[in-house]
Amino acid sequence: MSKLLVGPKPSPPIIVLIEICRSQNELKQIHAHTITNGLSHFSYITSKLLAFSALSPHGSFHHAEAIFNRIPKPNVFDFNSMLMGFIQNSQPEKGLLLFSKMLRLGVEPNARTFTALVQSCVSLSLLDQIYGLVIRFGRTSDVYVTSSVISMYSRYKSVDLARRVFDESLSKNVVCWTSLITGYCSNGLVVEARDLFDSMPERNDVSCSAMISGYVKNDCFNEAVELFYELKSCDHLKLNASLLVSVLNACAAIGAFKEGKWIHDYVDENGFEYDLELGTTLIDFYAKCGCIEDACEVFGKMPCKDVMTWSAMIVGLAMNGMNDKGLELFMRWKGGDSDQML
Repeated sequence: MSKLLVGPKPSPPIIVLIEICRSQNELKQIHAHTITNGLSHFSYITSKLLAFSALSPHGSFHHAEAIFNRIPKPNVFDFNSMLMGFIQNSQPEKGLLLFSKMLRLGVEPNARTFTALVQSCVSLSLLDQIYGLVIRFGRTSDVYVTSSVISMYSRYKSVDLARRVFDESLSKNVVCWTSLITGYCSNGLVVEARDLFDSMPERNDVSCSAMISGYVKNDCFNEAVELFYELKSCDHLKLNASLLVSVLNACAAIGAFKEGKWIHDYVDENGFEYDLELGTTLIDFYAKCGCIEDACEVFGKMPCKDVMTWSAMIVGLAMNGMNDKGLELFMRWKGGDSDQML
């Protein structure tokens, strides 16, 4: 007798409709359908409707509040959707009040709840209280909660407290290490950041990018280029666009043409798109190194250009003694003629 192959259970049609919804008006029609057909009693469906209204760019937080207020017994997922919605709508105080209600109703918070709560902290004292709750509910082993606490303490310039959270964490992965490295760098402690970076048991492109961009933000351009020179020989390390942009900024600052040109070749060889950030940074690099023709070539290849791109190209032309071309490009930009090549 042959065995039946059991695949994943398909989502109910109403869930599929919510997932492909692209406007609040569409969602209201779906919501009305769930009410008239008795589907609103299913908590999973109501939670999906709520999450879309609260968090989707096509949603309406006002509608989310209306849905939430009609749920007789909201679950942790409903509370989390509303908490994150309040944060997205710059109402962190309301999120904290909602959390108090959540505890009164006996709904136990999960890791996502605390990650949202940490983001809603508007003072250091409040962050201390939230971290106390993290300990109380036994969430210190969750790496995303820990990394969010580290990041927020660093934002309030309490780097010692951020380090204490890091040291006391029962489980640390590359996300936690990277959060503390970023925290050190954002507070000017690049030596401490580098010491931590060197002691990491494992690194990825994000942690390497954090260290290099930290050097750049603290004007340690030579150190950034030297670190990149070390890292690019690591076969397991993937060089992402963010990391390359940080290194290019350092190369532009100190005139490290060889390393910057290597990055440009790497970009072409590995099929990177000339997006706004990467393309504009390449233009700035070439202009500052006196290679204005290369800058013009990159400018011409960029499919989309914003005000920073045009400004970098115009300033680059002027910087290299091509004032007339810079003025001509400025007039083209103002006239909306963005298609003509330089």
